[in-house]
Amino acid sequence: MSANNKQGPKAHGPKQMVASLTDMSIPLEHRIHMTAHLCMDPNPDNVAAIDELLKLAAKNNGEAVYEKKIQEVATLMEELASGPLRSAMFLQMLPPDGHGQVPRARTALEDGGTVYPVVPNAELAEALRCGELVLLDAQAKALLGRDATAAAIGEEERQAVDEKNAGEARIDGANLLGNDLLNSFLKF
Repeated sequence: MSANNKQGPKAHGPKQMVASLTDMSIPLEHRIHMTAHLCMDPNPDNVAAIDELLKLAAKNNGEAVYEKKIQEVATLMEELASGPLRSAMFLQMLPPDGHGQVPRARTALEDGGTVYPVVPNAELAEALRCGELVLLDAQAKALLGRDATAAAIGEEERQAVDEKNAGEARIDGANLLGNDLLNSFLKF
């Protein structure tokens, strides 16, 4: 025999071994035997293949955890929207603080209090205008959407609210052309 015939089968690199172990077309029993062989022979290629396989499993577990968290957030948003709601008047979006903070809005409650709920919907946050009536969850932690049942506020009233709101912490509803909705909403 020549020296070339003594080499045996061609060795595969760690990436090829991991690809074979994760190939669903290879029968499970065969993949189990391959994994057992890798674990019993501590040569550098086998150790690297096992390391790569464990990293792949950890990565996939991270994606599973991410998907689970996304589902939990979606469920929480559904619960917030389906639970008791509060009406409020949108005043303005707060400027971002540069730390990745979720968008918050400044809103006025019917009792005159001011709250700063999170606005989880970016499109809604961009489209809100000062003076619009919005719906908050019962604890006023999240702004869930516009109040579709509220009477429309005219452009003149909206401009008056914008002017009063520029730099002031409170809005005086009495100067809004007698608008009953705003006057009853902003009892100060």
